[in-house]
Amino acid sequence: MLFPAIVLIFSVYIRLNFWPFVNLLGTYQGDWWYFYHYYGQYIAHSFFFPIEYPVGYILIQKFAYFISMLLGGFSYQNFILGNAFIFIPAGLLIFVCLDRLATIVNSKSKRFIIYLTASPTFLIASTTNYDLLPTLLTLLAILLLIKNQSKLAFLILALGTTVKIYPGFLLPLFILYQLGKKSIILPLIIFITTIVLINLPFALYNFQFWLFPYTWQSQNPQMYDFNTLSYYLIYFGFDHYRTLLLFSLLLIAWFISWFFYKKSSLTNKNFLLLCYLTIFTAVLGNHVNTPQYMLWFLPFVSLLQIPAISIWWPFDLINSTVLFSYFRLTHELRFILDIIFRFIVIYFIFLYLRLIYELKKCYEKD
Repeated sequence: MLFPAIVLIFSVYIRLNFWPFVNLLGTYQGDWWYFYHYYGQYIAHSFFFPIEYPVGYILIQKFAYFISMLLGGFSYQNFILGNAFIFIPAGLLIFVCLDRLATIVNSKSKRFIIYLTASPTFLIASTTNYDLLPTLLTLLAILLLIKNQSKLAFLILALGTTVKIYPGFLLPLFILYQLGKKSIILPLIIFITTIVLINLPFALYNFQFWLFPYTWQSQNPQMYDFNTLSYYLIYFGFDHYRTLLLFSLLLIAWFISWFFYKKSSLTNKNFLLLCYLTIFTAVLGNHVNTPQYMLWFLPFVSLLQIPAISIWWPFDLINSTVLFSYFRLTHELRFILDIIFRFIVIYFIFLYLRLIYELKKCYEKD
């Protein structure tokens, strides 16, 4: 765990000590900077406030705020440290989950450590974006379900869904995996109850505030989301139906999972591949311009090594360039940003087809 710890600590260290360097290159500062500067007063003085992210984000920020107060006061530096106390352990726990999953699928290789620690995107985005924590919760839920701890697995999946909706897209696959093993009723009740209990106070306080993050994520009117497929629907006259792409792709992933279930082929490795496909589908079908969303499926890439690191790493480097010099690219070199985003679209299509092909081989083999 030494090398992952070094990467995570170095990522935080850059944020704390290299502001001239960061400003010079126009590096995207991520969620920590954004929430402190735009929601700092809300975080410090309120629990219910309007925000374009789900309720789980507010809970994480409040926890980071309390840690920053213990460190001497609510300054940006202390807020970074407060978040670091959450996300560095979360990042390390991702490696622990991957190690356990590697054992379960009979993989003795520790290459997943190389994949993640050598990932430029993981270095830059892991400790600045809140996607890392629900990614951990997703992996932990998968691990617990495979180890037959279904009630706890559905609880953890629900917690991840309160931060970001992506973990919730795994619910049909979790249900299929659980069917025929044990009763699904109680785990499903736990999942629904957990989400309701966490969200209900915010919905009752102001329903529009609570609903806004979900409508914003699905109906974002921005027209420059070059890095996802939905942007290109405008050329076919489907701009008002961009959300349809996400759910169409998810339906494909769920139907593929159903076929594996009907054939009694939901082995542990196949289940991981299907989780990989579903999470990647969520990223592919979403139209929000966020290259750091790679954090969602980087652990699956690392564990399953699909594609090989020789193919993956150059793309990872190009993708991280967007985060590394985002504002400079946006304001001065827009044409380079457009090229990168279009390349990302092509690569995402390649990876999607690669996953489908891998699942086809597993299905035929079983």
